Amino acid sequence: IPAGESRNDGIVTMSSSGTIYNPVSADWQIAQDAADTRCRGWGYERAASYAGAQETCRAWDRYGRCFANRVTRFYPCSGG
Repeated sequence: IPAGESRNDGIVTMSSSGTIYNPVSADWQIAQDAADTRCRGWGYERAASYAGAQETCRAWDRYGRCFANRVTRFYPCSGG
């Protein structure tokens, strides 16, 4: 899922959300393809990917467990 972008910085942000009952299982290849497409649309050759991903908890249950989370990966555009 596209989560944000900065054309001036040449960075595309892709995220996937999940819950404690429906864990995140992001398909990073689909995210990579979408980031490549966006970067090419901006005049770059491709999107690279920073190592790893950023995981944030968006909601906790009454036991203090992370109930809803989001995993985000950043793709800097390169070439061109």
